Amino acid sequence: MVDESGGLMLRQALQRIAKGGSVIRTLVATFMEFFDKNLKFC
Repeated sequence: MVDESGGLMLRQALQRIAKGGSVIRTLVATFMEFFDKNLKFC
């Protein structure tokens, strides 16, 4: 499950970068979205 989630996250980031986004900004935003959706601590 972790590998599938990581692969999906990477594909989403690469698609955003291909559309002309900043690499660093895109990777950070994608990670934060993944974190927000999947790792709730409350």
